[in-house]
Amino acid sequence: MYCTFVFFVLYFRWMRKGKSGGTVTLDGEIITEKNAHILRRKMGMVFQNFNLFPNMTVIENIMKFPVELLKKPRQEAYDRGMELLASVGLKDKSLNFPDELSGGQKQRVAIARTLAMDPEIVLFDEPTSALDPTMVGEVLSVISHLAKKGMTMLIVTHEMAFEKNVSTKIFYMDQGIIYEEGTSQEIFQNPQKELTRRFINKLKVFEENITDQVYDNFSLYTKFNDFARHQMLPPKLMTKAQTVIEELCVVIMQPMLKTDEKIKLVLEYSPQNESISARVYFSLAEFKPLKDGDMISLKLIEHSVTSIAQNRSDDGNYTDMMNIEIN
Repeated sequence: MYCTFVFFVLYFRWMRKGKSGGTVTLDGEIITEKNAHILRRKMGMVFQNFNLFPNMTVIENIMKFPVELLKKPRQEAYDRGMELLASVGLKDKSLNFPDELSGGQKQRVAIARTLAMDPEIVLFDEPTSALDPTMVGEVLSVISHLAKKGMTMLIVTHEMAFEKNVSTKIFYMDQGIIYEEGTSQEIFQNPQKELTRRFINKLKVFEENITDQVYDNFSLYTKFNDFARHQMLPPKLMTKAQTVIEELCVVIMQPMLKTDEKIKLVLEYSPQNESISARVYFSLAEFKPLKDGDMISLKLIEHSVTSIAQNRSDDGNYTDMMNIEIN
């Protein structure tokens, strides 16, 4: 599972102790300690599925916790609630019940309810994932407005454009750990790690190892065809990629494999650009595929690719790689 964390101000510190352990501190104090309930009130939470009370009106939802937990007078809580509803564009919905609202409106009410507790930090758990695409923008606009006002927020999101424009710091997580971190500019313009680059560019990846001279090539073709259909590759792009796989990997390179050698094929398809970037890793002594390969195969490859070049490998298990672009 992939998650992206956005830090606007670094008040949080996450210390990993294995994949399911660790501590979260705020202002130097651990927020899970029994005596930290006052500390936890500095934080607000906006849930993925709104969690509004269905039997209460919108304004009652917003007033409930300031009155019960902060002991604010009802009139003061009401006035503040109406002010917050106006700030999220829903003042006219104050007497409606949650089931009378759209998903985007419910989430805006949930944000107003959280702000009614006057938090120093607001946590957002995938605030747009339960929304129809047409409603995402209205929620992101409210969050962007909060960011401009200086609110500290920690957001779990897959909304790349929003994240790029609003965040101060980004943490990319994979398999339960922080995989890469940096500013918005560092992550989006110059990611340092492979999975980060693939994720932010929404690349679809096909990988396969050709392990010896008698490797089942029909299995390779079937796997790639299944990948191409699933990712809805344009037919011409699919045909070009098939040609490269067959002529370069199978006809030219596979017969050169010796014991304990293998060829690693990595294809990255960009749906946005309708293009493929491919890398073929290998260690085949002095063999130069573009010079020593079968001439007919090389001609077929030449007509299928935008560019192709042999370089030193960036994978320590191989000495060389072919960099290939297909449009």
